[in-house]
Amino acid sequence: MLPVVFLAMLLVLTSATNHNSRTTARIMRAGSETPRARKHHDTVNIEVCSVGEFRESAGANRAYTCAAVATVPHSVQISEPTLQVPVRVNTCNQALTVWALTWTYDPEVLEYVSTASDNFRPVVNSNYGPGQIKMNALYSGSYYESVTGDSILLVTLSFALQPDAAETTHVNVLSFVVNDFVNRWSMKFADNLKGQMQDDLGSSYEGAADLTVTSASLPTPQPTLVTTPTPMPQPTPTPTPEPTPVPIPEPTPVPTPEPTPVPTPEPTSLPTPQPIPNPSPQPQVETSASSCDDLGWTNALRWGSEDVCGESDALPLAGCSGKVTLQEAKSFCVAAGARLCTAAELQSDESAATGCGYDSEMVWSSTSTECDDGQVMVVFGRSDKATSDPKCVDATEANYYARCCADTTPSPEPARVPTPGPTPVPTPVPTSLPTPQTTSAPTPQPTKAGTSASSCEDLGWTNALKWGSESVCGESDDSPLSGCSGQVTLQEAKSICDAAGARLCTAAELQADESRGTGCSYDSVMIWSSTNTECIDGQYMVVFGSSAKATFGPTCVDASQADYYARCCADTSSTNPSLLARRGPIKEA
Repeated sequence: MLPVVFLAMLLVLTSATNHNSRTTARIMRAGSETPRARKHHDTVNIEVCSVGEFRESAGANRAYTCAAVATVPHSVQISEPTLQVPVRVNTCNQALTVWALTWTYDPEVLEYVSTASDNFRPVVNSNYGPGQIKMNALYSGSYYESVTGDSILLVTLSFALQPDAAETTHVNVLSFVVNDFVNRWSMKFADNLKGQMQDDLGSSYEGAADLTVTSASLPTPQPTLVTTPTPMPQPTPTPTPEPTPVPIPEPTPVPTPEPTPVPTPEPTSLPTPQPIPNPSPQPQVETSASSCDDLGWTNALRWGSEDVCGESDALPLAGCSGKVTLQEAKSFCVAAGARLCTAAELQSDESAATGCGYDSEMVWSSTSTECDDGQVMVVFGRSDKATSDPKCVDATEANYYARCCADTTPSPEPARVPTPGPTPVPTPVPTSLPTPQTTSAPTPQPTKAGTSASSCEDLGWTNALKWGSESVCGESDDSPLSGCSGQVTLQEAKSICDAAGARLCTAAELQADESRGTGCSYDSVMIWSSTNTECIDGQYMVVFGSSAKATFGPTCVDASQADYYARCCADTSSTNPSLLARRGPIKEA
C-alpha cells in the first residue's frame, strides 16, 4: 500500500511542476515585441486580428486592444468655417513605424485642406473620387518610444466647411478605416480596423461622425441684459445739476482772451511738422520678393486680407522648419522668395491650416515695435488655437517655428533702389567673358552630370529594356557589385554603387522600376535614392524597390539612418540594337 501512495504523490508533484513551468514561460514572454529565434517549446505566435486586437496565442497572459480614435468638433460656426481632426492611437505596445488610413467624408459639407504630423511624414492621395482620401506614412525618427503607447498623436487633418453648408446637424459626415499598422520589425499587427469617432464633448459615434453647423449668435443675450441697466440710473441724475451752474460762467470769460492769442500759433507750428516725417516710413510693410502667383500659393482669399497668402511647407519652401531662431526663420522664408508674416497677419490667420501641425504652436513674426531691443513677437499659428496673447521673446531663442507670407503684388520699391546700380556694371561682364569659356570646355561635363562612370555595356548589365527608360539599367548584386548591400546609410549606399562604376538611382527611376526584379528580395523594401529636392537639409528619399510591391509613396528620411538598402543604376551611351536587345534572366525579387 505504501509504494502505491508514494507513486501517486510523485505523479501529482511532477504534473504541478510542469504546469507552473509552462505558465512562467508564458508570463515572461507576454507583451514581448521582438520576434527572436526560440527553442521549439518556447515558440510564440503573433496573430493579426481584423478587430485590431494583438495577443499571444495559446492562452497568453497579456493582451492589448489596438485602437485609433479621431476627434471632431461637436459644432462648427459659419463665421469660423475650419475644423481640425486629430487622430490618436493605442499601438498595442508596438513601435508603430508604418501606417495606412482611408477616410470617407461628405463633400457637400466638408472640403479637405491639409494633413500634418510631428512623428510621421504622410503621403496623401485624394484622387480616389469626391469624399475619399487615402494616406500612408513612414516613421523617419529613431526614438521608438515616441511612437509606442496608448495615446500617440498619429496625424491631424484640416477640413474647411463648404460655403453653402446648411445650418443644421449633418449626419454621417466623417469616418475612417485603419488599413495597416506595421511595427519596427516590419510585422503587421492590425489591419482593416474600423476607426472610432468621437466629438470634443466626449460623445462617441457608432459609425461616421455627425457635425452641427451653427451661427455665432449665442453669446449676445447675456452681456446685454446684465450691463445695460446698471450704469444708467446713477450717472445721469447726479452730475447734471451740480457742474452745470458753477463752471459755465467762470471758465468762459477767464481763459478765452488770454490763451487764444498766445498758445495758438505755437502748438500749430511746432508739433505738426515733427510727427509727420518720423512715422511715415514705419508703416511701410516689407513685401515678398515673389508674388503669391509666382510661388503657387493659392490661399490668399481663404482668411485675412486677399492681398496676402501664407504657407508652412509647400514648395518652394524646404519642408517644415522645425524650431528655429528668428534669423533662421527669416532665411527660411527669404530663400523661397517669401517673407516672415507680421504679428497682425498671423492673428488674421493668413497662414493658418497650412500644415506641419503649427496651428497650435508659437510662430515667429517680423513685428518688434512693442518689444525691447533684441526681441520680436511670436504668435500662435491660428487664432482659434491660441491659448495666450502674442508675446515678445529674444530673437536668439530656438524655441519657435516659421511660417511664411507673400503678397499678391510685390512692392515696386525694392526694384527702384538696386536696379540702377547693378544693371550697368555686372551685365556686360558675365555676358562677354564666361560664355565662350564655358561653351568650349565644360559643355560635355554638365551633360554627363548624374550619369554613371561605366556604361551598362561596360558593367554587363542587360536589363535596360526590361522596365522604365531604355537608357538606364539597374542591379542589386551582379558583378562588379559585391553581393547584396544589406541595411546601409546613404553614404554607404553611394560608395557601393560608385565602387562598381555605377550610381544611386533617382527616386523617379526607382518608381519606374529600373532596378526591379534584380535580386536580394529588395522589391518589397525601401531603397536609397539620390533625390533630395523635396526634402529638408540632411534628408534623402527612399522608395520601394518595385512599384508593384509599394504600400506608400517615396519618403524623406535622415541620410544617417542605416535602415534602408542599396540598388544601383547605370546609363547606356550605346544605341547598338544587339546590345539593347540583350535581356538577362528575371530574378526573384
